[in-house]
Amino acid sequence: MQTMSTTAPRRPYVRKGLKSCGPQARRLASEVAQAYGITFEDLSSPSRLKRFAWPRQHAMAVLRDHGYSETHIGLLLNRDPSTVSTGSARHHERAAWADLPVIGEAA
Repeated sequence: MQTMSTTAPRRPYVRKGLKSCGPQARRLASEVAQAYGITFEDLSSPSRLKRFAWPRQHAMAVLRDHGYSETHIGLLLNRDPSTVSTGSARHHERAAWADLPVIGEAA
């Protein structure tokens, strides 16, 4: 006999004070994608090509700078939260020496 689970599905852990992703986050990510000449669907695709990976990392950094959690950014872009952390850090390293477009600066 099979028993039914009465526990609710686990929700991802998110630190207090961080925002969950909504339409505003998707709009910011779409702005980054447009600046690089790609679509939001390209950002959230599984492709690891540089022409998609670098804009994806830029979007991760912009969203982190706006206060979105790594967990929610990962859900938006179909990535693991640790990938979001690494991608955001890589973008900031690259921005120190490259002339990258400035998009959606946090206030």
